[in-house]
This record gives sequence, C-alpha cells and structure tokens, in this order.
Amino acid sequence: MIELESIPSSTLCNVCTGIFTGTWRPQLSGWKRELKTPGAPPDPFHPEPAFGTAYDHGMEPYINRNAAPPTLSYPHHSVEELRSSGDSCALCKTVVMAFDALHPRDNGRVDYMEGRKPYGVAAWSAEEIAKAKGTLERVNKFLDETKDFAEILPKSLVRELPTRLLHLTKDSPEPVARLIDGANTSLDVDTPYIALSHSWGNTMPIQLIASRLSEFTNGIEFKDLPATFRQSAELALELGVKYLWIDSLCIIQDSASDWLHEAQRMASVYAFSHLTIAASASKNPRTGLSPSPRPRTVIVRPSWKGFIQEWGLQPGQTLRITNPWYEEFKNTIVSAPLNRRGWTYQEYALAPRVLHCTDGEWWWNGITDGISRETSTKQIMWYSGPGSITWPDKVSFFNKERRKLTSTPDIWVWDYLTSQYNQRALTKRKDKLVAFGAVAQLFGQVNNLPVDKPNEYIAGAWRSYLPFGLHWSIGENAERHFSTPGSEDAEYVIPSWSWASIDGLVRYHDGKSLKETREEQVKGMPRLVDAKVVTEGGPFGPVKSGYIILHGPIFRIRVAKKPKDHKQNAFYRSFKVLRSDGSEAWEHSGQAFSLDSWKGKLEEWADDREMYFMIADCEGESKYGSGFAILLELAKDVASEKGVYRRIGSTLFYFDGIEKLMDAVREKGSEALRDGEYIDADPKTGFYTYKVI
Repeated sequence: MIELESIPSSTLCNVCTGIFTGTWRPQLSGWKRELKTPGAPPDPFHPEPAFGTAYDHGMEPYINRNAAPPTLSYPHHSVEELRSSGDSCALCKTVVMAFDALHPRDNGRVDYMEGRKPYGVAAWSAEEIAKAKGTLERVNKFLDETKDFAEILPKSLVRELPTRLLHLTKDSPEPVARLIDGANTSLDVDTPYIALSHSWGNTMPIQLIASRLSEFTNGIEFKDLPATFRQSAELALELGVKYLWIDSLCIIQDSASDWLHEAQRMASVYAFSHLTIAASASKNPRTGLSPSPRPRTVIVRPSWKGFIQEWGLQPGQTLRITNPWYEEFKNTIVSAPLNRRGWTYQEYALAPRVLHCTDGEWWWNGITDGISRETSTKQIMWYSGPGSITWPDKVSFFNKERRKLTSTPDIWVWDYLTSQYNQRALTKRKDKLVAFGAVAQLFGQVNNLPVDKPNEYIAGAWRSYLPFGLHWSIGENAERHFSTPGSEDAEYVIPSWSWASIDGLVRYHDGKSLKETREEQVKGMPRLVDAKVVTEGGPFGPVKSGYIILHGPIFRIRVAKKPKDHKQNAFYRSFKVLRSDGSEAWEHSGQAFSLDSWKGKLEEWADDREMYFMIADCEGESKYGSGFAILLELAKDVASEKGVYRRIGSTLFYFDGIEKLMDAVREKGSEALRDGEYIDADPKTGFYTYKVI
C-alpha cells in the first residue's frame, strides 16, 4: 500500500505538491476512448500517459483535435517526464516503480537485466489464499492426466534411468537424500523421478566431487542441503515421488569425463522425468523455490481530487490494478532469472511437465498451450507459436502434425530453437553447443534425421538441411565471440558459419524452405560439397575444429565505409565487384552490411577494404530480385591451403541475377577470383569451390 499522505511535501515536485493543495487538474488532452490493441506502440505526436497505459484502457489519441476528456490519473504529460521527475520527487518515483511493475518499458527480460524490481503489495488476499488451497492435489491430478506423454517420444530415444539419483527417505529424526546408482540398481526403468532446473549463481554450496562420492552414498540430511535443494526434496516427497535428480549432486563435477558423459544424456534425463521443478525465481541454491512473495498487483490508496474525479473512489478506498494473465506469465516466468541461463533452456524445452516455482505463486504446464496457476482454477492459453524468438513452442517441437496445421517447415522450428537459446547466458564458453546438445539430439530423433551418422550434426547445423541454416544475420546487440588466447576455452572453437559463434539473437532468412521440392528450395544456393567437425565426447560435445566446403558464386569486392547507424549493427556502404585483374565489374550503392563483430571495430574497418561476397541465396539466375550474401575474409593463418575463408557478416541486396553478374565479371577474359582464393573452379559457370572454417 502506498500511503501518499506520509510523504513529506519537501520531497515532492511542484506538480505533485499541487495535487495536495487542490490546484491540480488532469492534463491528458488529446485522448479518446476507442478499441485499441493492447500493447500497440504510442503515437509519437501524442505522448503516452504516465500512470497506466492508455492503450490498455482502450484509449487512442484524437487526430487533429486539441482536447479530449481526461481519462487517467496522473498529471505528468508523458512517461519520460515522469521518470525524469522521479529522480528528485518521492511520489513520482513511487509511481514510476508501480508503472514499471505493470507495464515494463521494453520487456520482462530487460527489466531483470537492468535490475528493476516491481513495487506493490506482498501479501495475498484472503480470496487468493482460498483459491490456492489444494495446490498439491491439483498438481497431482495434472500429472496423472498427462502421464501418457512418453508415447509421443521417438522410439529411438531409449528410456533409461539417470546414471545417479538421489533416493529420498523420511528417516528419523531427519529426512535423508542418498545417492544411488540408477543404472545398477533393481529399480524398474519406469520408476518415476523428479528433475530440478535451477540456477547455480556465483557459488555452489554443495556439489558432488570424486572425494565425496562415498559420503553422498551414505546420505545427506535434508537440513544440510541449501534451501532450493531441500525444498525440492520435500516437495518431491509430498508429491509421492522418492527419487530426485539434481545436476550438481548427480554429476561428478571435478571429473571431465563424467561431466561430458552425463551432458550427452540430458535428453533422456529430462524427457523421461515424471516432473521438472523449475526454481524460476531462485538466483542460487540458497534462495529457495519461492524466495519472497512477488507482488502481482499495485495497491493505490486515493487521497486527492484527481482519483475521486476519475475513478469514482472516495478517500480511504482502494484501487487494485492487476496484470493480464498473459503478461504475468511472460514477466514472471519467461523473464525469470532461471530462463536467462543457457543450460536451463533444454531443461524446459524437453521436460514433459514443468512446475514453475515463482515468487509467491506456482504455475504448471505440459506439452499443450494450457497453463495452470495456483490462484485460479481456470487455465490460460499461452501460445508462443513456432515463430517466437523468446520461448519454445513445445507442441510444435514434439508434434509434427501441429506443424502441418501452421505450415511450419522443420527447418523453421530449428531456426527458432537456436535463436531462442542463443540469447541466453553461459558461464563457460565451451559449454555453448554442449548445453544445447540434448535439444539437438531429440530434435533430430523427432524429425527422423540420421543423428548417429558421422558429421550429420555439425556445430549447430544439420547436414541434411544445408545450405539452410547458413542464412542468418545478427540481431540487436549480438556479436561474434572471440576466445582470449590462453583462456580455458581457447582449445575449443565454433566455426564462423555457425550461429553458435555469435552471442545474442540471430535472425534467419530461410523462407525458401516453404517451396514444395528440395530442387526448388535450393535454387540460387551454393552446393554443399563436404562438411566435417571434430568434437570431444560425441557429436553434441564441445567442438575442436570444423569446416564446410561449398561450390557456388563468390566474388571479391571493395567496400566504401559510410557509418550511419550503429544501433542497427550495420555500416551503410557502396561496394564494387572486382575482376581478378582488379578492375571494376559492377557497383551497388547504399548497401547495408551487417557485420558479425561491429562493436568497437569501426576504426579498424579501413575505407576501400576488400572482402569476399558469397551469394548464399537468390531468386533466379537471370532476373532482377533479392539475394542474401555472406561476407567472408581469407583465413590468412591457414596459408598452407587454398580457398579457406571465415565468415565476417551478411547482407541482403538486389541485383539482376547471377548470369548478368557473371557476364560482367568474366568480360575481357577475366575471372572473379585469383589463384589461391579457391580450391577448384568450374570453367563453364565460373563458380568456385571454397572452404569456410
């Protein structure tokens, strides 16, 4: 509750001081009531009201009108004015905090990244508490109703128990968790177990190391477990399950071989779990499953004329503002600390049933669009869709029939899975592909890809889909990662053509996958000649080296640097296609090149720099249309080989087709590339064979 009367007037701005002297009048002119899509962007000529969101209240600005009846209840004209005033005014700051809790400026993820916390009332009402009764019974009913999920898993994914499990017993005087060997016990393979998805934080207070193996086998008393682990064990027993899997207690953390072996088995661990408990709000094992009651509402007690006029409330009455369910799920769970971590992506995406333990409330869902919550008996539908770049659509992931209904090609599902995962943070760079390996394995099995065939899965791409999967560009604030020489991950590499070489959002341009035949799909794309990666511990382990060999049109170009807008990760350039003798064959002006590593690199990009222009896709050989090109540079550290490149960026462009461009380049007997810049050439087409590492 916000007691406005208790705020000293000396801490208020002039506008807020006028509220209490009765001089304030609503100043929100230019707005009218009309149906408007919630969340629609505000009109830049009519700033958004400060308290609440006008669009959420069915408002939109009058066009070419000077006034409209006042509709919302705070005097500042715009959100930004309110934020500025909040630096010195206590009341404005209070409203800013309430506003951000209900209507984040950007999205929930940014809220957490910038450290903004919601403000409101921690305690539940009596009505909410009454609705929450019987939660365990409802969760058990949900588990019973969805127990047939395993039937839709691919037969190639063999059901097996995790290598190690914690056996939970209610021994007197304290409950005990004993580490057992899941593979060498008399347990039936269908024995239910619960898996925990949690964030490690900066430290791990207890973990399994080789020297403590016998100690853990003898048993750990619940009281010696950190809060998140202890509460998960207690909850498992309350749900009637005696076995629990926690990564830090079931994988030998100081054994590289055990860690790598277990990392390759995560698809089975999570896909066959009876339930996954997601400690969504917990930042580390010590904070517990629900660290503090999260306010889901903002309570405002009106004490000035504005509220009385606008809301029909009397002083002392309460105005309660709540988020829609959809927004609450997004802000409470999708944006939770747990779901910003890389390893936890597969823990949600592959788990058949998940119980989300958040601040103050539990939510649960399975392989459907329906989501249940503790404070309501009604389900909500939260369908992210196969095209979401923030949250996995598990229905489309597991159900190929669902994709047919939405006309979603398999490669699109893969594109969006990688885009979602790639935005998450990892402590160790070498884990980048390992932490996604279980998703890759199960995706391959669901879609009948030859997962066990050598070099089918290559550093985040599928050979069967190539050249699809190469057509990506970096998104906002993304950048290529470069290992520091001498660092612990220096021996591991991710090829430059892989999305995993980027930290952050990648966007794909695989629209041609909608065409009916493979022959039609790959027209205008280079041909895959060979692909190979060297991994440690299996196809989904960390990568030591890798390359792809392609055959298609590639050109040497000279670019002119014209920096225009760094926020779009792009340099606007004109570029010239060169012949092998250095003469200019074709020029394109006003082109936006998206560089994979542009931050802080502007000064390093000399004007008139030469690079290579690999046409990865175009609409036709001899007609005007769009094309997608990958920018390359010669790998100078591989001087012993010819035609070896690294990817440095990408671009969308328009031209008159490959035939005309090749004719222009080969004029006067010249070619596109010089000796040493290619592996082999086709004298008829002028296309080249080249390697990208």
